Amino acid sequence: MVHKYGYIDRDGNFAMEPIFDFTNSFRNGIASCDFEGKSRFITVKGDTVLQTNYSFVGDFYCGRALFTNGSKFGYMDLEGNVVIPTIYDHAYNFSEGYASITAPNGKIGIIDIEGNLIIDPIYDTAMHFENGIATVSNEEGKYGCINIDGDFVIEPIYDSHIFFSEGLAAVNVRSKHGYIDMQGNLKIPLQYKYTNGFNGGLAPVLVGSKYGFINKTGSIVIDPVFDDVGKFISGDLSAAKLSKKWGYINRSGEFIIEPKFKNVSHFTEDRAFVIENEYQVVIKTSGEFIDTKYSLIQAESFNEGLSAVQAEVRK
Repeated sequence: MVHKYGYIDRDGNFAMEPIFDFTNSFRNGIASCDFEGKSRFITVKGDTVLQTNYSFVGDFYCGRALFTNGSKFGYMDLEGNVVIPTIYDHAYNFSEGYASITAPNGKIGIIDIEGNLIIDPIYDTAMHFENGIATVSNEEGKYGCINIDGDFVIEPIYDSHIFFSEGLAAVNVRSKHGYIDMQGNLKIPLQYKYTNGFNGGLAPVLVGSKYGFINKTGSIVIDPVFDDVGKFISGDLSAAKLSKKWGYINRSGEFIIEPKFKNVSHFTEDRAFVIENEYQVVIKTSGEFIDTKYSLIQAESFNEGLSAVQAEVRK
């Protein structure tokens, strides 16, 4: 057996046979993949739109893709032209026209899509811009958020990364978790052992040793009775774990798909993957299984109608 990568559609059919050395999810109609030692970009029909000689090329964000030439990182455009040379020890994807890069001093700064340094490399951690702000950390290991001028809009007082979703971010101070808004106002008190981001108006929280869900007012809407939970990424189902098995609950906390799986993914485009007999299996929101041509070793969430999968193929 060999393990190769390809793409399946929502009905389990292989839109592209598993012939690739590696594949990524589709974004804006194209995806990066590795074939015969080279990186290339393909359309949902499998047509090659760009081929490179680089060992690694990432996905396109803001018209720029990360690539490596040796040990350094740079960026190319949609035609494969190098627009920012490979001069960085590490670099991150663009978001809202800006990207974090690691400078020779080991610190992180921010560049624009032309490679101009917008914010000096003075931070120990920096994330992508979202809604005009980005998370950074200082020398004390505290996290806050800056705007594109480098001014703090949320002071660095938190103990972990700050990710906003649906206007709120989960924050942590001395192992107490709550939520702030984009102005840094504490909207839900620091009272939980663990929190995660909001999706569909609900967020998972850990109360004692059990997980439940709260709404944006901080009210518990699904009682904390589960051993672990996922998120309501799309639709009305979230993964939930009970007695060492995973299933799916609705927004009332009722199991719609009984907990019987070793592991599961979240639903996207009305499809999810579950572990069945050590392989990944596609299921519908009804819990119905979808057959695939090959046994799946791993799979990415569906995006633009396709899932990048690793399959077990006989030579």
